[in-house]
Amino acid sequence: MEVYCRDGALRDLAGLRGTYRVIDKTQTAIELLLRQLELLYISEAVFYLDAPVSNSGRLSGLIRQCAKGYDISVQTQIIPDVDRVLEQMEGVISGDAVILNRCKSWLNVMPLIIGRMDHVWKIRL
Repeated sequence: MEVYCRDGALRDLAGLRGTYRVIDKTQTAIELLLRQLELLYISEAVFYLDAPVSNSGRLSGLIRQCAKGYDISVQTQIIPDVDRVLEQMEGVISGDAVILNRCKSWLNVMPLIIGRMDHVWKIRL
């Protein structure tokens, strides 16, 4: 279930923390994001992945593999504390309220992506 919050960000209520595994929908999600970045004429993107989270290396490889099909320069970085890096940046794409409250600026692309999908439960809070 996806929830639109008062700040306009879209948040997943699954509550997953500390672990991640690549599933059959991971590649589709990456491709939807890359396509939206293309539609916004974004030519470069850096994906920051948390080193302590399991399978971040596999996800990094999948992101780079998917990016080959798009006209976007993509880098992935696996680092120990992604939150601290993102909090100092501009143009952040995240649904994490703590990061969004601290970063210099953010881009809200998820409603653009999810808005085109009929099979997702959407709730406005």
